[in-house]
Amino acid sequence: MTDRYFVNPFPDYDPNQDINQDGGYTAYRELLETHGNRLLAMLEDGVSKTGDAGDASIYTGVGGHGLLYFFLLKQYSNAPTAQNLQEKAIYYTNRSVSLSGNGTPTFLCGDVGPFSLQIVLSNFLGDHASAEKIIRQKIIPMVSTVTNQRSKVPNEILYGRAGFLYSLLWLRQEIPSSSTLITDSVIRQVITSILEAGQRTRSEMRGQEHPPLFYFWHDSPYVGSAHGFYGILYMLLVCRRLLTQEELVGLVQPTLDYLLGIRFRSGNTPSSVGRENDKLVHWCHGAPGVVYTLTQAYRVFGDAKYLDAARKSADVIWERGLLKKGYGICHGVGGNGYALLHLFKVTGECRYLHRALKFAEFIFDYGRHGCRIPDAPYSLFEGLAGTVYFLFDVLNNPRGAKFPAYELDGEV
Repeated sequence: MTDRYFVNPFPDYDPNQDINQDGGYTAYRELLETHGNRLLAMLEDGVSKTGDAGDASIYTGVGGHGLLYFFLLKQYSNAPTAQNLQEKAIYYTNRSVSLSGNGTPTFLCGDVGPFSLQIVLSNFLGDHASAEKIIRQKIIPMVSTVTNQRSKVPNEILYGRAGFLYSLLWLRQEIPSSSTLITDSVIRQVITSILEAGQRTRSEMRGQEHPPLFYFWHDSPYVGSAHGFYGILYMLLVCRRLLTQEELVGLVQPTLDYLLGIRFRSGNTPSSVGRENDKLVHWCHGAPGVVYTLTQAYRVFGDAKYLDAARKSADVIWERGLLKKGYGICHGVGGNGYALLHLFKVTGECRYLHRALKFAEFIFDYGRHGCRIPDAPYSLFEGLAGTVYFLFDVLNNPRGAKFPAYELDGEV
């Protein structure tokens, strides 16, 4: 088991020893800023030497760098560095758009991500007309392809309908006025296509007991956030206002309860239905990605079992989340730290802020643990850009931090 993670060397939260009663946050601020800036400089040096490999995506390409600099620009819009951050956000966003063209209608790995980033950046910089034009010309026309049940569009986050739904919801939250174009009716069409696909797949299953919604990606019934049930259900739960009560309690909730029933005794989640190896503790596969869906379910249904399950997931992360796979957010220490930070935001309990800060402390020694070097070492989801994003989110907004390109504010 320990071939995948480092034994956690940190003491857990002790309220009796916490003078600040804030999980130790005050004492970490200077360290977070120092190491955040150091790693940002390392990122910029690495990117300048390696180039972008022609990858447009938010996930592993220049789109992710554009999103990082947009995030930093919003946080430091009045700082002396704002002009430099703005120039970098514009450059990487435009570069991402220029490289787009794979036709995949999702945020993380498709064309919708670069276009959506271009939209919110344009709007942020005051060019509202361009933002509206791109929504009309690039986003809305994709709805018919995404909702066509005969198309080959899957349903998961990275390449599928749930990823397109995220794009629509993110645009609505970043630009409330976009609801005149990205209407409830448009969002509802995508929701309907996801529900219909899950019901149709379930109807084709034979010989086993299955939940009312069932999804495959590449012929596997993945469970986690990136390719599976939990990511799809999270996006649906964020859209609770646009779902009928029958859909919520007759389709979504029993599917979620089925997933709770197949958890490992440890509290971790299998990577796919039927898998018996309790080993992956990643945002993409395992307990870290599950946390967001469970807390959203708690908000929607008000049943404490979902919050209890999220807490148990957090215990798994604390025990096994310092991954040898690296420091990134998809399958690394930064992403696991985000799940702990999310539980702090939801519960207000300093235990989870303390744990997230300890994961950040592990990252302060970036590169000294012998972790695996990812295929895209400077990218947002696999590499250093996401790690930097996490450190600055902890530094500037621990009560409002959001896992990038996935977590949303409440509901639409």
